[in-house]
Amino acid sequence: MPVKALETRPELKQEYVWLYNAYSFLSPSRTLGAVGEYYIPLSEYEAYFSIFKIEEVSVREFALTVLYQVDHAMLSLRYAEKTTG
Repeated sequence: MPVKALETRPELKQEYVWLYNAYSFLSPSRTLGAVGEYYIPLSEYEAYFSIFKIEEVSVREFALTVLYQVDHAMLSLRYAEKTTG
């Protein structure tokens, strides 16, 4: 049976797969508090860059910008679900 949501889902461009993988790797490192999940700590990004030998400042800046925005959007959605549901 065709599912419209699957037919129209956005596709991740190959050049951004590394960002998806980085977010998937970093996401479990967030801490939990009384009100829920917190942002991924900056120290975890630094550790990730070090482990995977990402040294170029412009690449680190790009990754931090993108991943922080994704993290913010995800946490905002989860918070909205908790407060409205």
